Amino acid sequence: MRKKDMGYPWGVVEVPPGFELVEVDAACGADDHFSHPFCDPRWEKEVEALGGHVVFGPIYDGASGWVALVAVPRPDEEGEGE
Repeated sequence: MRKKDMGYPWGVVEVPPGFELVEVDAACGADDHFSHPFCDPRWEKEVEALGGHVVFGPIYDGASGWVALVAVPRPDEEGEGE
């Protein structure tokens, strides 16, 4: 597995083969996110729709709000395999 430095707050992270890592907006663990301006309660469904999975998080980083580190399938390069 290759490693990638994702910077603060993630550090060096192993990247699963065939995936790339992205930071996405996330939400806290509350049942109701009313009056939670830093929460995106749809985030898990959006990750599933991308075919991704959570690597770390969600965490509250203080600057961006709640975030998670997600592995999503790497798009095929154009012309690859031709």
